[in-house]
Formats: sequence, structure tokens, C-alpha cells
Amino acid sequence: MLKTTKYTQCFIILLLIFSFPGSSAGTRGKVTCTTSSAGHPHPSFFPLDSRFRGNDTSATRNSISTNQKKLIRVSPRTKSGISPSTAFFRSLALPGWGHHYAGKPVRGAVFSTLELGLWTGLLLSHYSGVSLQQTYESYASEHAGIQGSPDHQFYVDIGQYSNRDEFNRIKRQQRDYDLQYWGESSWWQWDSASNRERFKDLRIRSDRHFNNVYFFVGGLLLNRLIAGVDAARSVTAEIKRERKEGGIKIGFDYTRNSPAIIWTGWAWR
Repeated sequence: MLKTTKYTQCFIILLLIFSFPGSSAGTRGKVTCTTSSAGHPHPSFFPLDSRFRGNDTSATRNSISTNQKKLIRVSPRTKSGISPSTAFFRSLALPGWGHHYAGKPVRGAVFSTLELGLWTGLLLSHYSGVSLQQTYESYASEHAGIQGSPDHQFYVDIGQYSNRDEFNRIKRQQRDYDLQYWGESSWWQWDSASNRERFKDLRIRSDRHFNNVYFFVGGLLLNRLIAGVDAARSVTAEIKRERKEGGIKIGFDYTRNSPAIIWTGWAWR
């Protein structure tokens, strides 16, 4: 590989134009500039040595045409073929997966550990909320005579008032007539104020655990997003580093029957 300055490259191009004319009139005196990634020559590119000169056979042309079709890509990649978009979506699906794909296992382990911790917290919060809910429902049935399976708002209301009559009286004073409870299934009467306060504490603790579930879900989504962006940035940084390591190589392009200059650094594929 020859690493050259701008002026040296111009000199090489002029030298090739006058030293290696093409075999046909349409290509005579033209120089083909092509690129390659992963430090390998273009499939239609051959170094200028005695082994390839004059070896313009139909089999070679067919091989070149087949290889050229494989060059079409839509995103930048590293020399090893790692794509930022693939790293992003892998980490979006499972934090840490994209970092392992990008060759950053330590950073990936951090996001994987955080993911495991968030899932553990979510499951524990949900289990604790369900357990406390079952406890306060049984407690209300035992100490307040609750029957059936009322909704959550009903349990909130019975924790504020000693019985249904007191609740309905307050609602009438507030002119909230539609909020009154009627019927045998909505009757309650606490046996003591201390038991009502105990029930209220159990219900509030249960609600807090259920609310924590939403925070853990948000944390899981945020962790995935950050992991995806970080994995993609890691690959992009590697691409930029490889982009600075390129150089110029001189050869012959048999698809155009003309000399060629190839850039052997990073390229769009």
C-alpha cells in the first residue's frame, strides 16, 4: 500500500494515463478510481504484476461480474462487517447484545446487569403489590363486612369513613349525589378505628408497589434506548478510526481495461 500526498496522487494519475493506455478506443488513456473496504482490493481490481497482465479471459470477466453484485450495501460498516444499525437494534431488543456484537463486552455487561436488575425490581414490586392487595381485601372482609369483589375506588372510600351512612351523608353535603353507595353489596361498618387505619396502610402500600411497576417499565425502555445508541456510537467510532487508516494502491481494472487507483480504507458498502 502506498500512502501518498495530494500532489503525489496527481503525479501517479498522470503517469498511469500516459503509461497504461486501454485496449479499446473508448477506454484509452482513462484511469479508474475505485474503493474497497476491509483493506482488500475491489473484485475487479488486480495489482500490477506479471501474473495478471494479459490475463483478460472470459472466465475472469464472469467472476468479476459476479463479485461486483456483492458490493451493493446500504449502510457503513467496519472492516469486519459490523453495522451501527445492527448494533442499535440488537441492543434495543436485548441490552448488551449489540455491544457484544460490536466487540465491547464489558460495556455490554453493564447494560445487561442493569436490565436484569430492572426486571428483578419490576417482578418483586408486582408480586408485593398483589400480595398486599389480597391481604387488605381479606382484612376489609373480616373487619368491615365487605362482600363481593368491589372496584379499587370502593376500597379507597371505605378507608376514609367508618361506615356507608357516614360516607353518603358527607357526599350529600358536598352535593355529590352520584357518588353515594346503595344496595346490600356496598354496605360496610368498621369494627374499630384502628382496624380501619390498618386497612388503609395496607392499601396504600399495595398501591405504591403497583406504581413502582410503571417506573421499572420506563427504566427498561430507557435502558434499551441508551444501550442501542451507545452500541451504535461504538461502531461508528470504530468506522471513523478505520477511515483514517486508508491508503492508495495501484493496479489494473479488467472490467474497464484500464489502470486503476484503489482506496483501501473504509468505504460505503
